[in-house]
Amino acid sequence: MRLKFFNFLCSTLLVLVLGSSITFFPANVSAASTEAEYVAMLNRNYLQLVNNEYLKMLKKKLDKVEKNQAELYHSLGEKKRAGLKGQITDKINFGGIIEVEASFDSNDKLGDTSDIVLATALLGFGAEINKHVSGNIVLLFEEDSTPLSVDEGLITITLTSNYSLKAGLFYLPIGAYHSHFISDPITLELGETTESALMVTYSGQGSAFEFSFGLFNGAREKTGDANKIDDYFASVKITPAEGLMVGAYYISDFAETSNMETLVPARTKTVAGQGAYISYEFKKYAFEAEYITAANSYNAADLDANSDGSGDKPCAYNLELSYNYNAGTQIALRLEGSSDFFDWPERQYGVAVAYGIYENVAIAFELLHGEYDSSSVQRTLATTRLAIEF
Repeated sequence: MRLKFFNFLCSTLLVLVLGSSITFFPANVSAASTEAEYVAMLNRNYLQLVNNEYLKMLKKKLDKVEKNQAELYHSLGEKKRAGLKGQITDKINFGGIIEVEASFDSNDKLGDTSDIVLATALLGFGAEINKHVSGNIVLLFEEDSTPLSVDEGLITITLTSNYSLKAGLFYLPIGAYHSHFISDPITLELGETTESALMVTYSGQGSAFEFSFGLFNGAREKTGDANKIDDYFASVKITPAEGLMVGAYYISDFAETSNMETLVPARTKTVAGQGAYISYEFKKYAFEAEYITAANSYNAADLDANSDGSGDKPCAYNLELSYNYNAGTQIALRLEGSSDFFDWPERQYGVAVAYGIYENVAIAFELLHGEYDSSSVQRTLATTRLAIEF
């Protein structure tokens, strides 16, 4: 009897100390008709308290892990949103991304190279003028490729609940370029396009459908053409189900894309460009597929990189499959290729691993093996990247 009373007293004191946030006594005490029932009730409440505290601890750990993301972004659009965009004032926000890369490229065609570079230093400023109008400026520096310059500067106006207008310098919606690797996919190298343009976007069905159309004056004109606004583009994006996105796009002059401007400095024929993509996320997996191509072949006088006497028709594709091992670790596989696209492999494949080491800090590793027009001409590229966003 003394032992039972001692256990009863200890249980009561323990719950009173640890369970002050839980109400035990109002109806339960009268319902416990015996000492044994009352002790059992106290033990149940104590276990409830312990379980609640354990769940709170697990949630805190989970929140911390989720902040340590393996990828800070996985598309060109996400990257250009410039980091976390912290508030400076009620109407102005600011953010940035810094990436440092170390790489080694054993390349039979272009020669062996290795380097450590500031791959990206990107600063973004956003201003909310009012509920209808906002502005964005993005500054970008990429060592050995892009001097410090205004990468984007645009005004966005919400015309109605379904229509918006974008005006300024920005990346045209020519390609999605979703990727889980350090190196840009060949599709991006072929199709990335930045221009000063006007673009109208329609969003319907709760943003499940989006269509954009725009105009711009390209930097490359066909021989004899006047310098005027005569280039256009269009894109459509559909989200038919959760985790699934499909899209297609068209540009009236494929030579206006960033790398094609170098390939086709002057031409006798205007060739359009087009492409399509699909992105699907299911649980811990993500699948990306994209294909971009010139709509027709160029005249041999305009583009004949292999000097075979017939005009080239540049195209590229990218396939990726990623697996989120946990919230902070991701593994990805890639298969990509190109045709008639000068110094890029015809086929390339590899693996990448990314890990979020701290909140908003990630490190990644990738290994790619490529083959050019001859299987004996190959390249092996190994890259490491340390990245932060703020």
